[in-house]
Amino acid sequence: GGEAGGEAGGEGVECALSPPEQRALLGLLHGYYSTVSDGLVAAHSELRSIERSNQKALLARGELSEEAAAAHERARKAHERVLTAARAMGEPLGVPLPSLSA
Repeated sequence: GGEAGGEAGGEGVECALSPPEQRALLGLLHGYYSTVSDGLVAAHSELRSIERSNQKALLARGELSEEAAAAHERARKAHERVLTAARAMGEPLGVPLPSLSA
């Protein structure tokens, strides 16, 4: 419901934090977003590395081991989790996602 006075982004709603507290909080949030972004880049790099390795194995042997397929699935899920977190944090902060190489 919109009748509660504490909703973020509401017109005319005053922030309970002083300007210095707001700046400090934004600094913390941007710092945390930077850490999440670094994690996204690392997860993306790991996922791409596993995909390249799996592609080589498929070309060489015509099949993928269960272990390799499981590693890919774990990396894909980890990448998806950190991507979701980065999007959720970056959007309200007004910062773009980091560039992810192909």
